[in-house]
Amino acid sequence: MFEKKQLLLFISLIGISLLLLCTANYTIEEMTETRDEELMIEPGYLLMKLEYEGKVEVIADLPEHVYLYLLNRRELEDFMSRGEIPEEGYKGRVVAHAISPEALLILNKSGSAVKVYLKIVVYKIVKPYALLALLSYAFSLAAIAMLFITIMRREAEKLRKLEERSVENKVKFSKG
Repeated sequence: MFEKKQLLLFISLIGISLLLLCTANYTIEEMTETRDEELMIEPGYLLMKLEYEGKVEVIADLPEHVYLYLLNRRELEDFMSRGEIPEEGYKGRVVAHAISPEALLILNKSGSAVKVYLKIVVYKIVKPYALLALLSYAFSLAAIAMLFITIMRREAEKLRKLEERSVENKVKFSKG
């Protein structure tokens, strides 16, 4: 289907496109804020609204029967309206991660007040090479266009040869 040079160019375009796409997805996490909290949690729950953008990491050593949840907007609305909490919470030694969570919920099922120490670390997520995705798109589009043009030329050549044979057969038929 391809000549050697065309095949090499096609593979190169696809390879460059994939390389650029991988580079465009490279992320850097820059720590922007750190906060230490010492909280006294009564039986029931403590809900802390979070105003952080980016990746939030919560580090804690939770006592027995104490659970931690990082809630997104939908989970927070479900909790506020119906009292529903996500199925899986963190317990024990915790390093919990979420992208821009709305709230931190600590559920105390121990029956007595407990002290909880939290460390909240906020990271800004940066994709310094994100614009390379546009260049990657251009290279893959060029490769697809090259493939399409090559296929169309081959089909046109087949059609031309078919027409030539058809004309030759008509000439033979009319002579014969």
